[in-house]
Amino acid sequence: MLVAQIVFKNGDLRYVCPHDLSLTEYDSISRQSKKRWTIEEFPRGIKQTTGIEQCYSIKKRSQLTHIFACFVAFVQLAFERLKTGISWYEQKAQQVRLGISYAFA
Repeated sequence: MLVAQIVFKNGDLRYVCPHDLSLTEYDSISRQSKKRWTIEEFPRGIKQTTGIEQCYSIKKRSQLTHIFACFVAFVQLAFERLKTGISWYEQKAQQVRLGISYAFA
């Protein structure tokens, strides 16, 4: 078993345990970790920004519609993120603030 410590610019530490034991250099382990983290961002982001897990419908069609709507909303957030540089979470917070201001205006 190989365990590596990755130190980030801000001083944070992450310990990784690569499956590929041929990765012995820091750069190769770090590159592999970045790829995996990018893959993990999608499920985390879609759960936290779209409420994909909050569909309590029993019918298959309703569940599929909900999941599709969440994916569409997330793709829109991703395009906006690329265009403006604002994170998914800040975009969601802006939408909530806007909705609250309209509700109480």
